[in-house]
Amino acid sequence: SLDSTTIKELGTMVDTLGLNSTEAELQDIISEVDTDGSASIDFP
Repeated sequence: SLDSTTIKELGTMVDTLGLNSTEAELQDIISEVDTDGSASIDFP
């Protein structure tokens, strides 16, 4: 959705930027900003 980003979507974004990240690294990124435990990044 337009107001949140899942780990799969985040992976696609970083791949598009030419950054190679493991699923564990992506999960770490999401965990740092996931305030509601939904396993996604929510945008206001």
